[in-house]
Amino acid sequence: MPVPAQVEPSWRPSPEAVESSVITQIRPVSLLAGANRVEFSLPKFPGHCIDLAQTKLGLEYKICNEDGSNIVTTPLKYVSTINSPLDTIFSQISISVNGEQISSCSNNHILSFFSNHLNYSAEYRRSILFTNRYYESTAGNEGNPKSKSFLALAALVKDSKKVKCVGFFPHPFFRTPKFLLPNTDVSLVLTQSKSDLFILSSMTEKLKVVLTDVYMLIRLIKIDAPLLHSINESMHKTPYIIPFKHTVVKTYTMGAGDTSFKVYNSFHGNLPSRVFCLQVATAAYLGSVSSSPLVFAHNDLKDFVVSYNSVSIPLQKVDFDMGTDQGISLYEHVNSVLGLNTSATTPGIAYDKYSSDFFYTCENLLSDCAISNTTLPFTPGSLSLSLEFSKALAANVTLIVIGEFAQSYVSIDKTGVVKMVEK
Repeated sequence: MPVPAQVEPSWRPSPEAVESSVITQIRPVSLLAGANRVEFSLPKFPGHCIDLAQTKLGLEYKICNEDGSNIVTTPLKYVSTINSPLDTIFSQISISVNGEQISSCSNNHILSFFSNHLNYSAEYRRSILFTNRYYESTAGNEGNPKSKSFLALAALVKDSKKVKCVGFFPHPFFRTPKFLLPNTDVSLVLTQSKSDLFILSSMTEKLKVVLTDVYMLIRLIKIDAPLLHSINESMHKTPYIIPFKHTVVKTYTMGAGDTSFKVYNSFHGNLPSRVFCLQVATAAYLGSVSSSPLVFAHNDLKDFVVSYNSVSIPLQKVDFDMGTDQGISLYEHVNSVLGLNTSATTPGIAYDKYSSDFFYTCENLLSDCAISNTTLPFTPGSLSLSLEFSKALAANVTLIVIGEFAQSYVSIDKTGVVKMVEK
């Protein structure tokens, strides 16, 4: 079911209706010292809307010893971090509107990194995400101590230097084109990633991440009185709608020695419009300074089946750009409706056949990664997953299932009552 047709989801005032525009800085309401979470409460600005899509997050951090003293790095004792710190330094972001929680995004560090690669080209990431302290990684080298991205991030934190980042707020709610209306309460809680999850190091000493500054930048828009009056009048008939891609992340552990794995009822009821599945070594996922949780692995995946109400549905390939002519693919359960070329001689396509099904993987793509994607235009039901591997898993692997509800929206009625509609 789509967003209600009577509400324009991309409403923005015309330039003539905008009286003024200003960028203002918002400081946390919580103390940074010794805390692992940051809390914001956006104040009400009478007569002003907030341009959600222009909201930015800024922060400053450093890596130090557990006792707070500065680290001393050498060529043999390196310290770095996982990529794109602005997007990955917080593992969970919770947002409430008028006291109603609309999102509590877990695994935000993985989700933000993945979304940036899925949605943006390498050229965009190199230019726009540079202030996030993102550095482009070549295929297979994310978290590799010899890679350019790793060394660049290591240079930033060397000897406990302070690192500054600023960029668009890493949450889907702040990617909507809608404005937040005046007199709307918004509160946020940002939970910091565990130090062992964020830091990559060869040191034996215990290290920690210290946030020295965090702030938000919001764009306030003052619209003329007639338009504001018109909006308020329309809300007496129809709630104000803020659409955004609500995302749910679920995780499952596959044990060492497993050759198959099934997840029943991964989603039940309203189904997400898209599902992505990634595999990450469990040790890295839980936090290990010796490996990055942003390295996805295919683990000799032989078969991957998504079932809707016990009926198998086809998968679609997802290109995941990790550098020039690089990307991520997987063995895919292919249905002829996808229109894929089944020729074994097609350049770049490795061909294999198992029983009556075809399975594909793209060569010259990132060999240690796998992403699965399917679109689910179905009525409420149950979604299950089944994976089979050609070899037994060498170690525990975490299966990350990302469900994207593309037509979700926040509804705000004339009394300020908020409802989160997940579709």
